Amino acid sequence: MEALAFAHNSGPVATGTIKVNPQDFQVDELLGFDPKTDGDTECPHEWLQIKKTGINTSYLAQVLAQSTGCKLRDVGYSGMKDRRAVTTQWFSLPVNDKVPTADIANVVSKELQGTQQSVELLASVRHAKKLKRGVHRKNRFKIVIRDVHGLDESVLSRIRHQGIPNYFGSQRFGIRFANLPKAEAMFEKDPGRVKRDQRSIYLSTARSFLFNQIVSARLTQGSWLRPLDAEPINLNASGSIFIADPNDTGIADRIISGDVHTTGAMWGSPQAGQELTEIGQFESKVIDNWPVLRDGLLKFGLKAARRPLRVMLENFSWQVDRADLELNFELGRGAYATSVLREIISFTDASKVNFAPVS
Repeated sequence: MEALAFAHNSGPVATGTIKVNPQDFQVDELLGFDPKTDGDTECPHEWLQIKKTGINTSYLAQVLAQSTGCKLRDVGYSGMKDRRAVTTQWFSLPVNDKVPTADIANVVSKELQGTQQSVELLASVRHAKKLKRGVHRKNRFKIVIRDVHGLDESVLSRIRHQGIPNYFGSQRFGIRFANLPKAEAMFEKDPGRVKRDQRSIYLSTARSFLFNQIVSARLTQGSWLRPLDAEPINLNASGSIFIADPNDTGIADRIISGDVHTTGAMWGSPQAGQELTEIGQFESKVIDNWPVLRDGLLKFGLKAARRPLRVMLENFSWQVDRADLELNFELGRGAYATSVLREIISFTDASKVNFAPVS
């Protein structure tokens, strides 16, 4: 991640430390809809809003399955949340009369006894469907950075108006970036020897890495907020994509306002003729630097998709208290808070040295 270009010059000069305590990194999942409107007491699934400290999503799903006697595949959740944080998110379980909803948090807490992990049940509702991945609309963050030096608040103002590069965060690539060489090994050897769930992770890793390289190249070129010829444009906070009319002089103003965004390829088989366009040639030249990943994704038959090069922060505010900086903002699904932080500050992650106890 260190080699990727920044939105402004060579990156931030400020320094600081994140995740000194789990409470320094708080994330609340916002569904964007009320699950109560689709449920009644006869529905087969129980949706649980859980506040958890020091425990990641996949592990809590395992504990919920063990504690209630259901199969892991029957536990539903929308997004992955960090272990080294205080996070709130929704889970779904098959209705189980043997473990009443009110007792689930206590049962899980017994499983976690003696650890620095904790859970709290905030709400529950019966629902007709299992909770699926990716259905939440956004996440709300409250992040406290400690021991801050050299902060330039004009950087925060610029981010509020301009947004940030929509990089995939380092957590997308596994611990110490280990998933990328595993993806390369899968492409070069026999993919059939890789389990299906791992294969999906490695494909996602490869596409995310290549997308990050495209974003970085557009920043270096100075075109991340200026569409290239025949470039697909994204309508903010939606999956809507359209090709900008080269004679539409209003596109530049819409990009500046944050209404629309330039886009980059999530690599795969392109549409016919795209390789002849300016945007197609530019992206192919970038991707050609990683032929193993390029050809491997094509061999798996993945179809090309588009992802916005930029993400806008909603309800972004900050507060400076002596040497502490508190950030509050909301990000749409699929955007990374660490990509926000890297534009503001050169930070040390205290949790990677010592996961501090809850105070």
